[in-house]
Formats: sequence, C-alpha cells, structure tokens
Amino acid sequence: MTKSVFPGFCRSLCLLCCSLSLIGTALPVFAQDSENKPKTELEIDLKDAEQQDCEVEDCEGSDESEDEQTAEQEADVCLFACEEDFPLDLNMLFHTGYSRYDLSSLNQVMQAKGYTPFSEHMFALGGSLQFVTWNFITEFEGNVAIGAPTLNDTYFSNLFAGNVLLNFGYQFKPLKALRIYPIVGVGLGFAQLDFTRRNFLPSFDEFLSNPGRQGQINNLLFTLNAGLGIDWVWDWGGQIGLRGGYLWTPPSNWWDIQDVRGDDSSRNLPVAGGPSMSLSGPYLRLMIGF
Repeated sequence: MTKSVFPGFCRSLCLLCCSLSLIGTALPVFAQDSENKPKTELEIDLKDAEQQDCEVEDCEGSDESEDEQTAEQEADVCLFACEEDFPLDLNMLFHTGYSRYDLSSLNQVMQAKGYTPFSEHMFALGGSLQFVTWNFITEFEGNVAIGAPTLNDTYFSNLFAGNVLLNFGYQFKPLKALRIYPIVGVGLGFAQLDFTRRNFLPSFDEFLSNPGRQGQINNLLFTLNAGLGIDWVWDWGGQIGLRGGYLWTPPSNWWDIQDVRGDDSSRNLPVAGGPSMSLSGPYLRLMIGF
C-alpha cells in the first residue's frame, strides 16, 4: 500500500510545481498587457479632473503672487491721493528763475529821451505759501524781477517789476513722491522806475543834508496767471521742482511819481501822459521748499 501511495504523491507534487511555474510566467505578461490596454472613459475623466485641480491650484497661487506684485506697484502709484496722505498740508516755497516782460511801449518813450532800452529778460526772486486741502491748492505768491539799469547823459534808471498773486489749483500724484499741479491766479502787478542823477556826486554830508536828488515812478497793473508746477517731495518733507507759466496784464498807464525832497517831505503825484505799459510774458522758476 505504501508503494501505491508514494507514486501518486509524487505526481501531485509535480503538477503543483508546474502550475506555479506557469503562473509566475504569466503574471508579468498580464501586467504588461494591462498597461498597454486602452483606458476606459471613466479612467480618462478621473485623470483629467485631477490635472484640472492641479492647474487650478497653480493658477490660484500665481494669482496671489500677481496680486501681491500689483499691490506693491500701486503702493507707489496714486493718481489723485495716496491713502496714507493727510488731507491737509502746508507748503512754503522759495523760487528763483527767469521772467520776460513786454517793455516795448516803455522802451519807446525812454529811448525818445535818450535812454538806452531796458532788457525784457529779467532775473526773478519770490516765494509762495500753499494751503492744500484734499488736493485743492490755495496759494499766495509774490515775485520781484530785477533788470539791468539804463541811462542817458544825465540820469541812470533802474526798473523793478513784480506781482502779488492769489493762485488756485489741484495736485495730481502719479507717484507717491511726485506731484503735478496746474494753477490759475489773479493779482496785482507793479513796475517801479528809479532815477538818479549821474553828473552830481555829493559828499556824504551833502547827501545827508539834501537826499532829494532821486525820484521814483510807479505803475500798477491787473495781472492774470496760468502755470504748471512739478515737484519731487522727499519723505522728510523737503521738495524741489520747476514751475512754468504765463503772466498776462492788460496795458496800464496808472503812473504816479514819488518825489523825495530835502525838507523831509515825500509826495506821490499822478503822472499824465505815461506809456501804456504791459508786463505780459512767460516765466520759468526753480522751486525749493518744504
């Protein structure tokens, strides 16, 4: 009986080994076939959904970074007013620069009396005080222009011209530190002519005894102003800039004379027949202040 059982056991063992060998050979082929097998529509949809989710997350991250960059750029760009700007401001400005006045009618009369003509190109000095309220500007401005003297055989004369203006404007701020403001204004202009005798050189005592060898002629003019200013403002409050514009004055002959005499009296008398003078012309100024 033992001999009959043993051969059957050996055959079973051999069959089991062959079966395991066949399974081990078939598994890699089955796995390769499953990879190469076309995917179902469900599997494709699931994979596309996963890719879209990843793309959305990447887009959200990029949007956040773009928003941060835009916020940083807008921090320096504020066309009308920056949020952190205080709505009220006070600026004190000093300026120097170039002014040109129309002196043709005055020079015509002066040349008829033997004087050399005044130059229309003058050096100007002045200052202004600005009140800024929610970007609206109210400004008080004063200027004095000095020209080269003129003379004839007996006298030499100096011309001083200027104006006092009330300006209004509005400031724009394309950058936090840059402001651009157009202005218009109205005010009063003046021209002053000083005459001094050339052919009389008194001693100090003689001059003290009789200083009335000088005279002044003055003219007042209505003045309109239009200009544009550009200022760069530092964080500590200082600022520097340029302002250019045009002054217009209608011709005026409101002349009066100031006659200073040796008896300590001074008289302002109207002068008839003076030239109709205008101080119209462009200007360009360097502005410095805080």
